[in-house]
Amino acid sequence: MKVISYYDSDDQEYWLEQIRKSDWKAAVYLDCLISTNAFFSTLGDHAKLLLLINDDELVSFCTYAQIDDIRPTDLKPWMGFVYTFPAYRGHRYLGLLFDKIAELAREDQVSAVYLSTDHVGLYEKYGCEFLYETEDKHGRMSRVYMKRIDIQQNIEEDKMKEYIAYCGLDCETCEARIATINNDDAQREKVARLWSELNQAEITPEMINCTGCRIEGVKTPYCDAICPIRQCAMAKGFETCAGCKEKDSCEKLRMILANNEQAVKNLESM
Repeated sequence: MKVISYYDSDDQEYWLEQIRKSDWKAAVYLDCLISTNAFFSTLGDHAKLLLLINDDELVSFCTYAQIDDIRPTDLKPWMGFVYTFPAYRGHRYLGLLFDKIAELAREDQVSAVYLSTDHVGLYEKYGCEFLYETEDKHGRMSRVYMKRIDIQQNIEEDKMKEYIAYCGLDCETCEARIATINNDDAQREKVARLWSELNQAEITPEMINCTGCRIEGVKTPYCDAICPIRQCAMAKGFETCAGCKEKDSCEKLRMILANNEQAVKNLESM
């Protein structure tokens, strides 16, 4: 399963048809907002419609927006139009959407996300705190919840991602980088011998100096000027290969990913 953004999707008509299969009245209203191009004017210019999908099946959906039915209020942003299809209920898949919402909130540097609902006992399971009851813009009573967001977590995750190479390998665990940051000549000699054997080429300890593929600082001769993946990604202006549409058919990248499952996961997280 994965979370996608409806408005970033190439199959918007297909996914709208899936939303229309919902048995929920609010989904009809959401369909109306989308179909009449009123989504952004109603929910805010930067609103997002998030879809949790399982291959070609729609599991859950929700919005992340600055505006909600609770008005007037200074609270924002809001998680709204939260729905899970009956066949997928009972597995807490909604948590995957909450994770994506939290990620977006951290990017926006906000410490809380709010939602309004008539449900009691559902959102508490996902760490939401009940705040108060109030009338929405239609005059109906609604319960307002808050989901706290750890902004520091995003800073730490971004820092960790700096060490992910263009190809998905983790530079933080690279023996050359470890030798460099520790200024360990014995480790440099060990790595040079090992890499010379593996690559059938002469690699000297003096070459074992590297701070990381995408981090400023010294690089090994291979990383600096030879690595075809790094040269390609830099030439195309990609942060990593994750942003390249040709990554699935790239033979150079496939050679790396075929032998490193973690590298695949690292690119998926970028």
